[in-house]
This record gives sequence, structure tokens and C-alpha cells, in this order.
Amino acid sequence: MSSETTPTTPVSLAEILSRPDQPRIAWSTASRDLNANLVALSEGELIPAHRNDAVDVFIVCIFGTGELLVDGNLHIIGPTSALLIPRGAERRIRALTRRFAYVSCHRRRAELWPEPRPQAVEPDQHD
Repeated sequence: MSSETTPTTPVSLAEILSRPDQPRIAWSTASRDLNANLVALSEGELIPAHRNDAVDVFIVCIFGTGELLVDGNLHIIGPTSALLIPRGAERRIRALTRRFAYVSCHRRRAELWPEPRPQAVEPDQHD
């Protein structure tokens, strides 16, 4: 399960990554305007090709080396490398080293916001 924090709580990404048996989404946080996720992959692990037509995505490599295929263009990224993936671009991500971790950040999409639950309507007691 991912570890979530409030937007103003500092976190140590190195500490999160040092924990054994991290899930793919090792950490996440959100504000009203922004989503950020720390993604951790093992060597050879793949996030299949997909397209995001809603938002641009900014990726910053934190640890290891990975391969990003963006609209047919191959990019190899390592620690401190960053890449902006425009909305509408198809992307695939694969870990090339024993451990590959990156932060993805994008504008919060409305469809990810929870919808308010409808309030139950009490039956009329006077019928």
C-alpha cells in the first residue's frame, strides 16, 4: 500500500525506497492542483505502453536507470534526469537496473477527485 502524506509534510524518498518489499507506487501525495507519485520498479519490470490525453507528466529519476519510450523515441534516464511527457504522448517505462525509481508529477485530473456521496433520502414518516 502506498504511503500518503499531506502536501506540506517533508519526506525522505531515500528512506521510503530503503524499505523492503515496496509496492510499485511506493509513496504518493496530492493537493487540490497536483498529484505526485514515487514509482519503484525492479529490473525488467515494465509499465506497458499507454496514452494520457488529460495532462502533461513530469518525471524525475531518483535511483537507478530506466528506459522511457515516448512516441517511439527512446530515452535512457538515470539519477537527477528529468523528462516532460506531453499529454497525448504514448509512453512505456522499463527498469534497466536492479532498482529504478522515479517521481511522476502532474496536474490533478478532475476524474480522480472523489465524488461527493449522495445523501440518503429518509422515507416520509407521514404517509
